[in-house]
Amino acid sequence: MIREKRAQAETLFAMGQVLLGNKKYTEAVKLTDYIPYLGLRGQIFADVAQWQGGVKGDPVAASALLAQALQPVREKPVPERVVLALGKVGDPLSAVGDAITAAA
Repeated sequence: MIREKRAQAETLFAMGQVLLGNKKYTEAVKLTDYIPYLGLRGQIFADVAQWQGGVKGDPVAASALLAQALQPVREKPVPERVVLALGKVGDPLSAVGDAITAAA
């Protein structure tokens, strides 16, 4: 059992990356319920949003996921992870996000 909160979150994030690699997008998003760090959650949401908007062709769903990526969480952010998440969120928003949501 991993007792340290950040180590738990990093492990769940790694599991999410494996799920994304196996195209298990719904399961990866579900893991974000247990990751209390914006930078880690944001990366998963951004990856799923790219799939949702690009592959599935649903820009509204992609924009909703990108909005979730930036929702406040209970733990203090890890700066280097937030930078990665913001980069992942910004690019897909302009590429696959809903034009109305992106302009707001």
